[in-house]
Amino acid sequence: MAVTVEGWRLEDGGMQIAQNYHIYLPLAAFLIALVMVVVVARHRTMRIETTFSVLMSTLAVWSLAVVLEHASLELSAKIFWMKMSYLGILSLPISWLVLTLRYANKEQWLSRRNLVLLAVLPTITFVLVWTNDMHHLMWKDIWLDTSYSPPIDDVTHGAWFWIQAAYSYLLIFLGTLVLARVYLHASTVHRKQVGVMLVGALVPWVANFLFITRTGPFQVLDPTPLAFAITGVAFSWGLFRLRLLDIMPIAQETVFRNMVDGVVVLDAHGRIAELNPAAQRIVARARARTVGQPYGVVLPALAGRLQLGPESTELQYSVSLSEGAALRHYAVRVSPIITKGRLGGHLVLLHDDTGRVRAEAESKERVRLEAELLERRRSEKTLTASEAKYRNLVENAATGIVVSSREGRILSANRAALRTFGYESENDIGEVPAAELFVEPDDTRRLAGPIEDRGVAMGFDVRMKRKDGTSFWASLSIITQVAESGEWQYLAMVDDVTDRKQAENELAESREQLRLLAQRVEEAREEERTSIARELHDQVGQTFTALKLDIGRLKRGLGGQRPEVLAVLEGMDSMVSTGADDVRRISSDLRPGALDDLGLAGAIEWQLDQLRPRTDLVLTFRDDEEDCSLEAARSTALFRVFQELVTNVVRHAGAKKVDVSLRRENGVVVLAVRDDGRGIDAAEVVDRHSIGIVGMRERLLPYGGELHLEGAPGGGTTARVTLPTE
Repeated sequence: MAVTVEGWRLEDGGMQIAQNYHIYLPLAAFLIALVMVVVVARHRTMRIETTFSVLMSTLAVWSLAVVLEHASLELSAKIFWMKMSYLGILSLPISWLVLTLRYANKEQWLSRRNLVLLAVLPTITFVLVWTNDMHHLMWKDIWLDTSYSPPIDDVTHGAWFWIQAAYSYLLIFLGTLVLARVYLHASTVHRKQVGVMLVGALVPWVANFLFITRTGPFQVLDPTPLAFAITGVAFSWGLFRLRLLDIMPIAQETVFRNMVDGVVVLDAHGRIAELNPAAQRIVARARARTVGQPYGVVLPALAGRLQLGPESTELQYSVSLSEGAALRHYAVRVSPIITKGRLGGHLVLLHDDTGRVRAEAESKERVRLEAELLERRRSEKTLTASEAKYRNLVENAATGIVVSSREGRILSANRAALRTFGYESENDIGEVPAAELFVEPDDTRRLAGPIEDRGVAMGFDVRMKRKDGTSFWASLSIITQVAESGEWQYLAMVDDVTDRKQAENELAESREQLRLLAQRVEEAREEERTSIARELHDQVGQTFTALKLDIGRLKRGLGGQRPEVLAVLEGMDSMVSTGADDVRRISSDLRPGALDDLGLAGAIEWQLDQLRPRTDLVLTFRDDEEDCSLEAARSTALFRVFQELVTNVVRHAGAKKVDVSLRRENGVVVLAVRDDGRGIDAAEVVDRHSIGIVGMRERLLPYGGELHLEGAPGGGTTARVTLPTE
């Protein structure tokens, strides 16, 4: 059966699909939603993706019901599909709110109780939709409007419809508000992602506004399903291009803000693009004062250290930053951010490593202390062994060792010291003040000087007393030391040197006897020489003089007769003159008369005058204006040494000039002989086989005189003779 309604042909039991935008728009929304469901189902890995699939499914149900509603020609069919569309209409606002809350990481609001409460009013509405003929709370009237081609169903809404509409708008508004809040608090990195979702969320509001205001073709056509389809497309684009659902920005933002470690995002130019609250605490700056600043300004400790560039790889650093009065240590990890194959910036992670650094420092300090303790124990053990060894050495040493305080109280003494002083124990000797062990009180004062100046007095020979009152000679050495208590002590080493001292005295006496004997021998020698010289001068000299006179008378008596006899007499006269000269020379050598007549200085000058005609040497003499006279024996000894020195120069030095000086210095007569000859060798000075040098020193020994020789090869020789005046 076919009927005609206001110019339109209706066929009984069927429907005619009108080719009109009333069908195309919801059909497009259905197809888009269906595609979104399929696509998301293939990539679904998270709960939010499941929620997105539910949202697209409700949109598909709504859109399909609208398509069938507009495609139906009978009013009853339109009413049926209009009621079926409420399956999607009532579910979509709830799905939208759940999606946005999950996207904002507000899962705590999506408890089962809250979800049941959200579904209460839509459930009531759904029941009222299907029972509308009984109460007309949803639609007061439903009719076909034939002013459109094809005709569309139109309604007069009841009271409950507006309640449900207000509830739906509230849910959609709350979801949009959640997205807006996420956008406002999102970091620069995630704001683009959230912005895509927010734009997609605003499309249904625009579409619904057009429908409510009956603008243009939307007077009877609700574009809201298509608007939600567009939102689905936006979400889909974000799904595959921006990975909105794989990387939930708000979830990441929450993690970003709540991370204990500091996170700083740098752009490609090394400027700070974003940083989390932990990083703000580390750098002690608010976000507004850091974003856009070069990282070196905000983190001076890292200035110039980060290797930022297209080819940079993940790097690790360590840095110490002041946090108030404390110093905290951070491990810094820098990773490049690659976007579409290009360097987009760097991610700087600041991990507070203070605990580990301090733990390591404490561990090292603990190890050091343990090692130090072990070393100290080892040292104490070694010290104990050394002390035991030291005590053993001290106790069994052959040298007496006495330790006393600065006040003179004897603290300890070893066995050798007890034997030396005749005491039985340390307690016995400890009752005696150290000063009472000395025979001469001045010895303690004599020792005090070196001890106070240098802390040590070595090799002092002093007389000390034994317990029985007898005395002995001791070689005493004293050093200062610090006891374990911190007090200064004196450690004295005492050796009984009585035997040595006695031997030294005997040796000194023997040497004195030898000196006196040598002096007596020298004096006897000089006396003998003087006697011989006098005998030669007085006896032999007079004999030669008498012979010379007799020969002269004979020569005069003969006159000019007998020339042969005169020749013999002339020869005899010459021989007698030569003999007389030899006697005078020998007599002078045995005992120079000038020494007795002219004194020491005159005799030296006379001797040099005698040498000048017989040598090529330039001889000079200087004497002090002070009196250099000595007693006869000393003058003779010094003159003989002078003669030996000058003779050695003439014979061995090869010199051209000799300077002789005589002066008096502090009770000592000093004779110096300098030449410019070959120079005496050091080995010759100490050579005991050099008879001349040994003889001169032996000649000076009885009178306390000394001979010093200095020379260098090619630099001449200086002989310095000193002889005390007494």
